[in-house]
Amino acid sequence: MIAEKETLLTMHSAAAEFPNPPSQTTLYRWATDGIRGVKLRTIRVGGRKFISREAIEEFISALNPGEAASQ
Repeated sequence: MIAEKETLLTMHSAAAEFPNPPSQTTLYRWATDGIRGVKLRTIRVGGRKFISREAIEEFISALNPGEAASQ
C-alpha cells in the first residue's frame, strides 16, 4: 500500500527515476510479473497507474540485497 507521505509519479516520470531508464512497458511488466519474485509496487488512481519514488527504491533494494548497505 502506498503511504500518504510517498511521492507519486506517472509511469513516464517514474522511468526517469531509474539509473538506466526502462520503457513504460517494462515498468508495467515489473509491476504485474515482477523480477525474481519482486514486484514493483503501484497504485491505480482514476484508471491510471502511479509509482512512488519510495516504491522504486524498495524495488531496487530488494533486487540488490546487501549492495545498498555498502554504498
